[in-house]
Amino acid sequence: MTTKLFVNTIAVATLGVLLGSPTFAQAQLKPAALLVQQSTAAPQIDSFRVNPVSQLSPGTELVFTLQGTPNAQAMLTIGTTARNLPMREVEPGYYEGRYTIRIQDQLTEQVDLKLVSDDRTD
Repeated sequence: MTTKLFVNTIAVATLGVLLGSPTFAQAQLKPAALLVQQSTAAPQIDSFRVNPVSQLSPGTELVFTLQGTPNAQAMLTIGTTARNLPMREVEPGYYEGRYTIRIQDQLTEQVDLKLVSDDRTD
């Protein structure tokens, strides 16, 4: 059995637009880094949203939504605060991740997303 791993990673600076925004913070994405084995396409990230919050303080829950290739594994990283948080596929191609800000967190505006799929062949 051969396993090929395909990864699409993007970096998005989004936390700064959360404060006071009446609608979703949304980014139309272009991959910052794209790692592909052979000539098969990597999973596609189509859009990314962050629910707006009134303030970035301990106890505040951040909700991230990613739309992309179905049946993959999505993860997000918030600066150095939280690494590779899993995002759950809530319906085909739609992923959601949540993070509650802690007292010791030092948030940056950098959010990195990763969408991984594997192609297994016998």
